[in-house]
Amino acid sequence: MYTITNTRHAMKNFTNILFLAILATITTNLFSQDQVVIANYMKVYQEVEEEYLELEQEWKAIHQKTIEEGIKTGWQLWRKLYTGTGDEYNYITLEWYEDFEATITPYPEELMLELYSDLEADRMIQKTREVRDLVRTQVSHRILEAENGKGANYIVINRMHVDEANVNDYVALEDEIWRPYHEVCIEARFRSHWALWREWPFKEGQSIFSTIDGFETADQIMSGEDLLSKVHPDMTWDEIDAKAEKLRRIASVEIWELVDAVFPE
Repeated sequence: MYTITNTRHAMKNFTNILFLAILATITTNLFSQDQVVIANYMKVYQEVEEEYLELEQEWKAIHQKTIEEGIKTGWQLWRKLYTGTGDEYNYITLEWYEDFEATITPYPEELMLELYSDLEADRMIQKTREVRDLVRTQVSHRILEAENGKGANYIVINRMHVDEANVNDYVALEDEIWRPYHEVCIEARFRSHWALWREWPFKEGQSIFSTIDGFETADQIMSGEDLLSKVHPDMTWDEIDAKAEKLRRIASVEIWELVDAVFPE
């Protein structure tokens, strides 16, 4: 009995170590590009919306300074379209970083002291709390991107549920089938951007992958033509859908409109 019990413990330990090794390999491969975005999801009520947008102009100056100092690579303010009082959030800021390490100290104390006195900083923080609720903050890592992509004024966010066992196959599907297709769509001016992002860290049950479709104008969102034959002439949409359904489930779809942005000149 002693031998059997210890053998079981040894096998369990080996399985745990193997799982952690596989997970580490997956994480390292998926985060190899390293560009990181911190998304701050805000709930802004209608009666203070104008004040909120004015306050974001003050924050914009701070983000501009962090970009000049090389801390961030960009900042954007987005409005989620088609929201109501029951929606969790309606505004989102995206802070862009070159890598994960840069996100640890986004607002160094010495930089803030250059911009504000203690009294001014306290006033701004208090005002920020009054005009919006910070619902949550999420860190996302870029996994794939269309090579010919550019900026967007509208984005469609498709959040995906992917089981851990399917992660590598799912990323391969996006890379080998969807990325080339979106690059042809960008070339045809049916869209302006496409990317695959993974959220990490994350909580149990959370959808951890998102594809981002970018558009210069709102009318592009529902326009275009079927270009599959130009990219994958030997495949049909039924075949692609069947492969996708085995690997992922679309959890939600949202449309965001760009309100403001700062990037290096």
